Amino acid sequence: MKTVCLWLVMGVCVGTFSAQAQHPGWLDQKFKTDPGADSVVFGVDYTSEGKIYIAGTFTHVDGIVKTRLARLHSNGELDTSFNCNIDGSVFDLIVLNDDSVLIAGDFTSAGGVAVNRLARILPTGQYDSTFNIGSGFNLNVFDIAVTPDNHIIAVGAFSTVAGVARPYIARLDMFGNVDMTFPVDAPDSFIWEVCAAPDGTLYIAGQFTTIGIVPRQGFARLQADGAIDSFFNPFGINMPPEAIAVSPYGGIYIGGDFTTVNSTPINRLARLNTYGSLDNSFVVGTGPNATVQDIALQTDGKIIIAGDFTAYNGAGPSYCARIDSSGTRDTNFYNFTGNIGNTIEAVRVLPGGAVLLGGHMTNVGFFAANGYCRLMGDRTVMNDFDGDGYTDIAVYYGNVGDWYIRASSDGQLMDGAAINWGWGGAVPVTGDFDTDGKTDLGVYDRSTGTWYIRPSMSPQIVATNFGWSGAIPVVGDYDGDRVMDLAVYDRNAGNWYIKNIMQDTVEVINWGWAGAMPVPEDYDGDGKTDIAVYYPTTGTWYIRGSGGYIDVRNWGWAAAQPVPWDYDRDGKADIAVYHAAAGKWYISYFNGQSQEYDWGGPTSLPACGLYNASTFENITTYSPLDGTWSVWPAYTTATWGWVAAWPVWLQFWINDYYGYWSQG
Repeated sequence: MKTVCLWLVMGVCVGTFSAQAQHPGWLDQKFKTDPGADSVVFGVDYTSEGKIYIAGTFTHVDGIVKTRLARLHSNGELDTSFNCNIDGSVFDLIVLNDDSVLIAGDFTSAGGVAVNRLARILPTGQYDSTFNIGSGFNLNVFDIAVTPDNHIIAVGAFSTVAGVARPYIARLDMFGNVDMTFPVDAPDSFIWEVCAAPDGTLYIAGQFTTIGIVPRQGFARLQADGAIDSFFNPFGINMPPEAIAVSPYGGIYIGGDFTTVNSTPINRLARLNTYGSLDNSFVVGTGPNATVQDIALQTDGKIIIAGDFTAYNGAGPSYCARIDSSGTRDTNFYNFTGNIGNTIEAVRVLPGGAVLLGGHMTNVGFFAANGYCRLMGDRTVMNDFDGDGYTDIAVYYGNVGDWYIRASSDGQLMDGAAINWGWGGAVPVTGDFDTDGKTDLGVYDRSTGTWYIRPSMSPQIVATNFGWSGAIPVVGDYDGDRVMDLAVYDRNAGNWYIKNIMQDTVEVINWGWAGAMPVPEDYDGDGKTDIAVYYPTTGTWYIRGSGGYIDVRNWGWAAAQPVPWDYDRDGKADIAVYHAAAGKWYISYFNGQSQEYDWGGPTSLPACGLYNASTFENITTYSPLDGTWSVWPAYTTATWGWVAAWPVWLQFWINDYYGYWSQG
C-alpha cells in the first residue's frame, strides 16, 4: 500500500470536498421508545448521571405500570427500580442539583403521600418529606421554574398556597415554605408559563390583563422581588405566548399561537429586545403554521421549537424545527422523509446537543416512538465510522497497516474484513474530512510528514505533505468550519502549523516549548478546536482559547497522563488526567467541579469516546494484553483486539509520549 500512496502524492493534490448534511435531528434509534408511554408526556428532564425523567398523563411505560412519572436509563430503557405513583396529571417537572425532581400538576398525592399539586421526589422514588407545603395549592399548577438563588416559582390557576392567598403565582424555598413577600403585585387572572432568566428576573404569560394596577396583556416581566418591571412593555400581542426562552446571546424568544407582536404581523415565533420591542432582525417569513408549545436553546445560539405546527415558512417536517439566529429554519436539522407523528409538548437540549422530546407522538418517521424520543445532535462524535452518532471500537495493526472497526450500528466488522490503509511507521489520524457525518480513515507518515486520507464519501484518495520527521499530527477543526484541518506541532519550538484544506491556507502559532505536550480540544465550547499544551513536569495546562481567552491551570503531575475530553457533555472539553498505575481518572469540569473515578489499571490505555447512549461521556480503557475494552458508566466490556493491535484514538501522541505506541 505504501508504494501506491507515494504515487498518489505526485498525482493528487488536496481538493475541496463537496459538503453533505450530517444527521442532526434524526431519531436516535439506540434510545428505546417502543412500546414507550401509553399516553401524553408533558415534561422531560435529565439527571447529572444521564438518566431521564418523563411526566404526564400516562399510566404505563413499556407495558409496566408507571403512573404519570417514570425514570429512564440513558439509553431509553425503563428504570424499573424507580416507583412513584402520582394520582393526577403532571404538567411540568424539573430535576434539581441533587437529582431529586420537582413535579407540578393536578395531583393530590405523590408516592402515597397526600400533597396538592407540587411535590419533590427523591431519586429513590419516595416523597421528600423535608419539602412541606402544608395543604398545598388549591388548584392546578401549570408551570414551575427555579431561580438562580434556588427559589421555586409556581404559576397556575390556584388562588391559595398552604391556605394563604397567593393568586396565580407563588415563590417557595427548597423546603416548601411560601415567601409571604412575593409577588409585590398580583395578576388578575391565571398564568400558564414562567421563565426564570439568569439575572433573576421572571417572564410570565397567561390570561391576565393587569399586574397590580399596571396593564399587561398576557405577557410581563417581573423583577427578582416580584415587582412589575415597568421598563419591559411588550404590546400588541394578540394572544399570550405559550413558550418563553431567554437567550444568553441577547433577546427573548416567545412562541405560541399569536399572529401579531407590537401590532406587527408575525406568526407564532418572535424575538424581543431587552425592553419588549420586536426584534425585526429575526425574520421568520410566514413562520410556523400552528402553535409553538415549547422552545429550547442550544449553546451555539440556535433554538429548537416544538408544537403542533406542520410547516415553518411554508416548508419542513412537522412538529419540530431548528431555527438559527436570523429566523431561518436550519434545513440540516430533521430534514428527511417522514415526520414526527403528533404534537410535541416539551423539548430539552441535552449536554452534547442531543434533543429530548415529549408529547403526543406515536412515531418519528417510520419508527415507533410513543410519548417521547431522542433526536441526534450535530456534535461531532470521535471515531464514528458508520455515522450513527456513536464511537466505534477500532484497532489499528501497525505492522501491516490494517484497521479492524467494530461498527456500533450492528456490532459487526465494518466492510466485513480488515481495511488496509497504512504500514509500519504510519500512525492513524481520524476525522470527518468530507463532512458527511462519518469519520474518515487517515494515516500520517512520521518519517516524511505525509498525510493519506481515505474519505468515506468518495473513492477519491487525498494525499499531501504537511509536516516532517518528528512533527506531531494534531488534527482538529481550528476555524470552526466543521471540516477537520491538517495540523502538526513542533515539539521542539512549540509552533503549531494549521492547514485549512478548504481554503488551502496555513497558519503558524507559537504556543508551547520543548517538553510540553499538545492537548488540543474545544475547551470554550465555541465549535473550534483550541490550541493547548500540557507540561508533565509540573502538571500545568496552558490553554489558548479560540475566543481569545487564556487559561493556565495546574491539574496533574509527572506520572499522570492528560486525557482532555467533554466528559459531562456540556459542549466544553474538561481538563483531566489518567493515572494508569492506580487506575484513577481525575476530571476538572468546565463548571469548576471535579470528580475522581476508579477505572482502569497499569496495563490499560485510555480511549475516550461516546460508545453508548449516555448523557455522560464514556470513560473507556483498552487493555493491549487481551484486547478488552471497558466502558463506564454502562459497565460494558468488549473484546476487540490483540497484543499487537492498538486502539484508534485521536490523541495517540499522548500514548506515544509515554512509550505506549510501539509500531514502526
